[in-house]
Amino acid sequence: MLCGLSRETPGEADDGPYSKAGKDAGGADVALACRRQSIPEEFRGVTTVELTKKEGSTLGLTISGGTDKDGKPRVSNLRPGGLAARSDLLNVGDYIRSVNGIHLTRLRHDEIITLLKNVGERVVLEVEYELPPPAPENNPGIVSKTVDVSLYKEGNSFGFVLRGGAHEDGHKSRPLVLTYVRPGGPADRDLVTGITTALCDVACPVLAVLPAWPCLGPAQKHQEERMYGRNTPRLAQSLRWAGQADRALPCREGSLKVGDRLLSVDGTSLRGASHAAALATLRQCSHEALFQVEYDVAIPVEITKTPGSALGISLTTSSHRNKPVITIDRIKPASVVDR
Repeated sequence: MLCGLSRETPGEADDGPYSKAGKDAGGADVALACRRQSIPEEFRGVTTVELTKKEGSTLGLTISGGTDKDGKPRVSNLRPGGLAARSDLLNVGDYIRSVNGIHLTRLRHDEIITLLKNVGERVVLEVEYELPPPAPENNPGIVSKTVDVSLYKEGNSFGFVLRGGAHEDGHKSRPLVLTYVRPGGPADRDLVTGITTALCDVACPVLAVLPAWPCLGPAQKHQEERMYGRNTPRLAQSLRWAGQADRALPCREGSLKVGDRLLSVDGTSLRGASHAAALATLRQCSHEALFQVEYDVAIPVEITKTPGSALGISLTTSSHRNKPVITIDRIKPASVVDR
């Protein structure tokens, strides 16, 4: 259901990151479903989102869940061009804990909709989200690079959702990671002012094994699919040919990508900054700001191979930090890859 307009239809797709409980469950089953759909404490981040809407307008987001539905209230859709989407503060899959101080834990789905429909012009949401992965460990198979990107402000944002940051609990501290780049927004049509890498044009085939980091969680994987399509997530590619850009063409999608890490804004370092402090810095930026962003590139392994011969390598799917990844399963002795 679209908040303020209509209710959720029985056949609405649930694109949240966690398994659904049976709808219209009751009593202890509902409580159990809510607990099961909670983000584990060690991966849980909390932020406050403040939106100001015009009288008679809606927030432009779809909420699923409630005690009589499939667990905790959660953002299942952001309407393109809507207030919530343009704020660049919410992701699909985020859990809504409270609205203007009213907790939603014990509210039915229709009660949540009524609350959102009758909320005033100022809307304060307490949001629970999945933390991005920790900082990448030393990996000889990847190299980190930086790029300076100039962005123009649109309203109060620059067209990307930022999550992570320093936390008083060190185990929850994360880099400041871009978890979504809004199509058509400022970050989607940026101007690259300086970059530390260049594309190479190599004729021989290259096996580029992407690093396990940053592996996106279920909620963040959905953001990747929203940008690139369900069947072609950027981080899921494991084989590429030399000469193919390791990042999408800037003229098409901009230079900022999901998983990139924000290092500084207008020369002000954000290392060690909390999520709230980073958002405050972005709000204080002028109409144009210079961002320094870090991203990871796989170091390619060049393999000389005669036409028609087999590489001698088998791939398989496995998991890393509870996330699906593609790994090398077997290398045939004396094969091209082994040599």
